[in-house]
Amino acid sequence: MRRSVVEAPAAVRAKRARRRPKAAARTPKRVVGWCERVGFPALGIEAIKAKIDTGARTSALHAYDLEPFSKDGQPWIRFTVHPDGTDAKLTQACLARVVAQRMVADTSGRRERRYIIETTLCVGDVLWPIEISLTQRSYMRFDCLIGRTAVRGQFVVDPGRSYLAGRPSNGRSAPEAETKEKPKRNKRATAKREGAANTKER
Repeated sequence: MRRSVVEAPAAVRAKRARRRPKAAARTPKRVVGWCERVGFPALGIEAIKAKIDTGARTSALHAYDLEPFSKDGQPWIRFTVHPDGTDAKLTQACLARVVAQRMVADTSGRRERRYIIETTLCVGDVLWPIEISLTQRSYMRFDCLIGRTAVRGQFVVDPGRSYLAGRPSNGRSAPEAETKEKPKRNKRATAKREGAANTKER
């Protein structure tokens, strides 16, 4: 009797384990470095250096000349950016819909009310919508900061490496980008030029 009493729970546990469905294998997330070139195609930003900062909750983009206005009863904002983040003389005007105004603390702990917009972020060949705040970052090394809310569920960050994702595609496929700039060759014109060159040599 004692033996059956001891063995019964183990047998039940084994039977329950066999009934449990097997957990689906998790797809490994892509890895990005602590800084990457990212794109914002809806804002016309092809590639800008950004710090991937999991210590920051909110993403931020350096912007100035902020001009809020109303469009179809919705809050919008005009602003200016440096589209490549390195040339201060190169500027670009942008438009975006405002989704919120929030108090955000910067790295020094200073709190400010910022406009929050929703736009599309591109890292490598992956695009997805994020919320990003507009603020003055001229005193920072990077014009753009991508916080943990934006990368959560998308990437794993390797703090010891950088620029792992490559240049952002912004929705364009690599083959199209490569063949787009290749000029079409005229075979007849090429043959005539080669024939004329051979005649001169003779």
